[in-house]
Amino acid sequence: LLDPEAELDLIVEFTPSDWGAARDQLVVSSNDPDRPETAVELTAQVPGPDDGAVPDIALEPNNHDFGVLTIPDTGSAEFTLRNEGDGELIVNEVRFISASSELSFDRQEAINGPLPWSLVPAEERKIRVHYEPDDDGFDIGEVVVLSNDPDEPEATAFVSGNGRTFSGFSTGWYIY
Repeated sequence: LLDPEAELDLIVEFTPSDWGAARDQLVVSSNDPDRPETAVELTAQVPGPDDGAVPDIALEPNNHDFGVLTIPDTGSAEFTLRNEGDGELIVNEVRFISASSELSFDRQEAINGPLPWSLVPAEERKIRVHYEPDDDGFDIGEVVVLSNDPDEPEATAFVSGNGRTFSGFSTGWYIY
């Protein structure tokens, strides 16, 4: 219900399922006796590979240092995978390479869905690396994303961290 002279903004979202032109109408029905229905034309153009559209992969940040974590502290880093091009980006594989079992990787498939991922321009996905050190060693890992980006088919990001066991301390105060 709108009061006289009142306005209402509507938001229309579009998720393309294919390349090319898309058309639809938003029909607003009301009790206006002169115009009981008003149609608003909706159009969109989704560039495809034949239109010269090119995907462009971005993985940010390209490096994350967990620093020194005292055991049993843990850390988590989020990485954003984004299509900065004007064509569809197909992500075929996302893998994590590390010799350390203290670093683990989560593709967040419950949110992102199974691979391959198809990202339209400006679309992004979030992935995570977790760090749970259990010794004093230095740990490193690498996130590798393989896609159809013609000039950079492989995007990488590096993670590192160091665990520290609690070694005790003395405050210099003694209680008798």
